[in-house]
Amino acid sequence: MLIPNVEAKIIADDGRELGYDELGELCVRGPNIMKGYLNNEGATNAAFDKDGFLYTGDAAIMDRQGNLFITDRLKELIKYKCFQVAPAELEEIIISHPVVSDAAVVGVNCEADAIEHPLAYITLKPEYEQSQEISNEIMDYVSNKVKPYKRLHDILFIGKIPKNESGKKLRRILRDKAKA
Repeated sequence: MLIPNVEAKIIADDGRELGYDELGELCVRGPNIMKGYLNNEGATNAAFDKDGFLYTGDAAIMDRQGNLFITDRLKELIKYKCFQVAPAELEEIIISHPVVSDAAVVGVNCEADAIEHPLAYITLKPEYEQSQEISNEIMDYVSNKVKPYKRLHDILFIGKIPKNESGKKLRRILRDKAKA
């Protein structure tokens, strides 16, 4: 639910307002929202629409009861064909697998079909060793819990998911690693 005196809407990539249960960018307006960037009119104009709604950069869904669900940061979303795939959703599923300690999902471009695919970096619990069998098991586990367009394209095992000091996953490092 929103706090009092705050309005929200969910916007598609093309700028149109979306309906309930549709994933898009969260935009908010209210007295508690910043008025703009100090001495930076260009950034202010880019951050707000003509009606004064702030583009938050968050991917979100609003249900019919007015509950708001922030699923990820827009810049983290994987664009697979005409769909948007939230890495956090896939990570939550992967981490629920009994052999997995940690996971991070990034989008990687596939030259063959010019599409961005979900790639999972996975850290196993210490008592497990990486194998093709475990990789296949995790792929099947995720596939059974998501729509076909959200399925993992590949899994790479890694000793530790890179994170900053506050614990945020450093996806840029993982994307670069995938390109190498």
